[in-house]
Amino acid sequence: MTAVGTRPLSYQWYHDATPIPGATKQALILDAVRSDHVGTYRVEVRNPWGSVWSRAALVTVTEVPTAPPITNLVGFASGVTGGAGGNVTNVSTYAQLRGACRLPGAWIIRVHGPVVVTGDYCYITQPHKTIVGVGTNAAPYGGGLRVAATNIVIANLFFSATNHSNADGITIDTSSHGTGKYVWIDHCTFFDCRDGSVDVTKGADFITVSWCKFDYSPRPRGVADHEFVNLIASSDDDVGVYRVTFHHNWYGSFCRERMPSVRFGRVHVFNNYYDCMDNNYCIRTRLHAEVLVESNYFLGVQNPWERYVTTGTPGRLRARANIVRDCTWRVWTSGVVLIAGDDELTDPWLTTNLYPYTLTPTEHVPYYVKTYAGAGRLPYVSQTAP
Repeated sequence: MTAVGTRPLSYQWYHDATPIPGATKQALILDAVRSDHVGTYRVEVRNPWGSVWSRAALVTVTEVPTAPPITNLVGFASGVTGGAGGNVTNVSTYAQLRGACRLPGAWIIRVHGPVVVTGDYCYITQPHKTIVGVGTNAAPYGGGLRVAATNIVIANLFFSATNHSNADGITIDTSSHGTGKYVWIDHCTFFDCRDGSVDVTKGADFITVSWCKFDYSPRPRGVADHEFVNLIASSDDDVGVYRVTFHHNWYGSFCRERMPSVRFGRVHVFNNYYDCMDNNYCIRTRLHAEVLVESNYFLGVQNPWERYVTTGTPGRLRARANIVRDCTWRVWTSGVVLIAGDDELTDPWLTTNLYPYTLTPTEHVPYYVKTYAGAGRLPYVSQTAP
């Protein structure tokens, strides 16, 4: 605080209307701030000829959470067990990983260290698998995982899929072996994946993506080089139900779009943290989609949510209890419609039949997500059970 006047000047600080004992200096320093420090502060400055008051300063306190996070499985993938109760195998090469993903029966596949995937994908074609990184450096590099099987857990892995322009970190879809259903992706990090980070297409269903971190290497402002994160349904013809949950994920540096972008799906997006400045948009609802956007924290981003209209029935989006801080809204390309997020959702999967879940208070989302999301951040799924 700066005061100008004829000396000598004396100071008395007030908390609300009460003088603070001993607070008689030009500056007021609050140590070990607590909830009882909340309120307005101002100072009275005196000299022998009179006094003046400063403007009031409002102090609010958000306490740092101390409780550990709840990281058990929740969402549309509820019921997934992966390889629990099955055999355990350790892999450290692409050949070993590829072979283990094709084994019949329940398996826990423990991935050690960097694994260079020489193809576009390592295919998971057999059900009942838990693929979990050991320690903090388990990482499929080059190619990603492609899931066309049921009852799959993927956890504690670092992905950087760069082998091909169409390479995703993880693709969940349909192949001649089956369809990706009941898949839980937990505590993974996705960096610089060439196409999507986690895409759900070709009828895949009952998916949860939780406690993951998505980011990219630096790009010039205004330049997008396909930093598109989560696509639900690959085209306007890729019809499906696509029940997908995204929760407690961190959409960080240089994520531009699709966080997620949803066609047809019934998608629940809650307790995620977005600080991907210079993005185009975060969450998009489009053809026949219904999206529930709940208790997320958006910091300094463009279009926390939007509608995109092409053909057919425009998507719906319901937003509630989100924190939108220092964000902008803009019709940045043709087809974009800015919306309040007050659409009525009609599908029971997002209303009367929505699974049980507990929300993290929205103001605590940045702390929990930045502290616990991503590979190597405990607690993640057990290496012996889900």
